Amino acid sequence: MPILRGIVAAERPFEIIYRGLLVTEDGTVIAPGYGAFDRLRARLREAMPFASPRQSNLGHISLGRILDPVGCEAFSALKALVADARDMMHGALPVREIKCVHERRWYMEDREIIATFPLGALAHDGGRGAQA
Repeated sequence: MPILRGIVAAERPFEIIYRGLLVTEDGTVIAPGYGAFDRLRARLREAMPFASPRQSNLGHISLGRILDPVGCEAFSALKALVADARDMMHGALPVREIKCVHERRWYMEDREIIATFPLGALAHDGGRGAQA
């Protein structure tokens, strides 16, 4: 875990702004998140090539999932709702730490937190690195 700790320690804390709605191909309704976290995600993915390819490349919060066909009328109404909500603000989340999580079942139904790493440890200690 020292590699992950170093990657996270080199990044400053940030905020994720949640705005709009999207419906993914598998029927998941999400609130997309926007913020300065693309570089951190790319570096973590590079360091963990074994990570689940099922994870979205989009920072988001899953709000629900459509499991059964809803019909043309309901689907049209859902598309209209998504379009109307494009600029709707849902709030912001300050991110001060990153957790390494092992999911035993998809969608966090059964999971274990392996480690927690604070963001910005290198920035706050003069570049010496976080103490283990």
